[in-house]
Amino acid sequence: TLVNFDLIYVEPNNVYYYDLPYQLYTLSEPIDLTDVSVHLFTGYTVVANAYCEMPYRLIWDVRSDGVLRCLTYYKTQKVQGWSRHDTQGLFVSVASIIEPPVYAPYFAVQRFIGANAPYMIERMDNRIWADAESAWCVDCGLAYPQPKPAATLTISSATGLGSLTGATNIVGGSGYSSAVTGSVVDQFEGKGSGAAPTLTFSGRALTGVAFAGGSQGSGYTQPLLVLSDPAGSAGGAGASARLTLNNATTLTTDADVFALGSVGSVVRGAGGIAVITAYASAREVTANVLSPFVNLSGAPIAAGQWTMTAPTATVSGLRHLAGATVTGLADGNVIPPTVVSADGAIALSTAASAIVVGLGFQCQFQDVPIDVGNPTVQGQRKKLTATTLRLEASRGVKVGWNSVPGDLETNGITAMLDGIPLNSLIQGTGWHSTEIPMGALLSGTNVIYGPGNPRDRWYDSLGGTINFIPIQPTATPQANISASYGSHGQQNYSLYASSGVHDGWSSILAYAHAFSHTFRTGEYNRPSRADQLFFKLRKSFEGGHISIGAYWQHSNEQRPNDVPVNPIPGVTIAGLNVAGAPLYSQKTTGFYSDLPNYVWFKENQIQNYIGYIKFDKDLGEGFHL
Repeated sequence: TLVNFDLIYVEPNNVYYYDLPYQLYTLSEPIDLTDVSVHLFTGYTVVANAYCEMPYRLIWDVRSDGVLRCLTYYKTQKVQGWSRHDTQGLFVSVASIIEPPVYAPYFAVQRFIGANAPYMIERMDNRIWADAESAWCVDCGLAYPQPKPAATLTISSATGLGSLTGATNIVGGSGYSSAVTGSVVDQFEGKGSGAAPTLTFSGRALTGVAFAGGSQGSGYTQPLLVLSDPAGSAGGAGASARLTLNNATTLTTDADVFALGSVGSVVRGAGGIAVITAYASAREVTANVLSPFVNLSGAPIAAGQWTMTAPTATVSGLRHLAGATVTGLADGNVIPPTVVSADGAIALSTAASAIVVGLGFQCQFQDVPIDVGNPTVQGQRKKLTATTLRLEASRGVKVGWNSVPGDLETNGITAMLDGIPLNSLIQGTGWHSTEIPMGALLSGTNVIYGPGNPRDRWYDSLGGTINFIPIQPTATPQANISASYGSHGQQNYSLYASSGVHDGWSSILAYAHAFSHTFRTGEYNRPSRADQLFFKLRKSFEGGHISIGAYWQHSNEQRPNDVPVNPIPGVTIAGLNVAGAPLYSQKTTGFYSDLPNYVWFKENQIQNYIGYIKFDKDLGEGFHL
């Protein structure tokens, strides 16, 4: 592959990539492009590759085991990095075709769906997306057709009227005086103005909000009702309402494209979205603007540059994915994992008009071990107090320690008890932090700082290894009972009994229990509890021993709910839209406030158990079996 004045090639063994720069007066020395990513290349060969210069300067590479690799290479900016891409199948080949404004990569992929193993030709999306609706983040996917009417489109207002017609989700509050006045502000530096609400109170509580003709204002995008009570702190509090926007605009065309059945259809173009609400003629309709037409320049939108789509709650045409579990986006909202029926269809919970459905995947990024140069800090304990991310056109990002929910994932950290792995890095089965053995059951903890490839080294991981060492059988009989108490109702109990050694045999049985409330305030404190049991029987002999062990753990956690920073209309301490109840937020009910159990309840239960046999034999000279 020729990239500017550099020749990118694969060496004769068909394993590694090199860059041979062209120099007119001197000999060139090849540059190894895989030296910092050898774990992606050693033991594999290159099947096919293709260079896609625009827009992201990528070299796609199919590996001999069906994995897709990608090199981002922008030499003038000193940008170089490899990534690996897995799919629900095997990549077979790749080709690049110029399709302005991009170089489009096409892949031959073998899919394994049900009892079938078809080969498919799939094109990667351009990945130039104006908004969340246009994102294509699935494999082997299809999109719901969006017809493009053969007519130019003129829009009377890019944002709609932005006037106010009333209010919904009214929360009355209490204690308001008769001199209360209301006003409307347009949040987030909006330009709306002119709205004057008419308020209705009953029993000193807000019961109605209306906007008379001539007082509805215009240009609002994020309107907020503000109440002012001259009585001050002795007056009312707690009232709120969601104001109703009228974002009507008129759509006209130069050809007959509208019909009575067009009502409800969604129009997209010039970066905006509107839903048709009324039919006037074959060339004129009224629509409600959902997203402003930000790219209008005063000229009509040309034919072929806008779409009109009727929403649907049923997506068909997915016979190539029959029996597979799919996901995607429907009007920018994530479609939960859904199984495709035998006739190639799925049902959506809500009708949508911009739909992409396919096989899901998850993008992950893990940084390399932290170091600051000389002197090195590798192997030292580190404390991360914050994470800063710079994102572009992204959402739904989660950040965590090895994994977002606290689980230990593939290539993360191996957790062990008495030298026995508790999680499988190869299968990706995690292990939750609430399953950490209680301190009363442990005699120590060993921490090993990576590295290691779990596919080659059984349980070693790139992140490191934590080995929890439980209390061991003792030489003499022992027993112990302990208890402790703390704030927030914390209670800890533990006991163990060791048999001592008898004719080379010894055993120990240990149990621990913990209970506590959270620091939340309210009538329900979200209690949590955990119970753990450990048993070990050991037979010692000259130069070694054999042992049988068992470990059981059960935890039950009442999950606290998130406390909104600011009040949300209708969200009260007693539930949704409960008249007279205080709004639930950090400002109104307190930073640590908690909802009653009957309003919000979520429970997390985890149970684990393992049984194992260990054999250890000293072979001499530092070798053990």
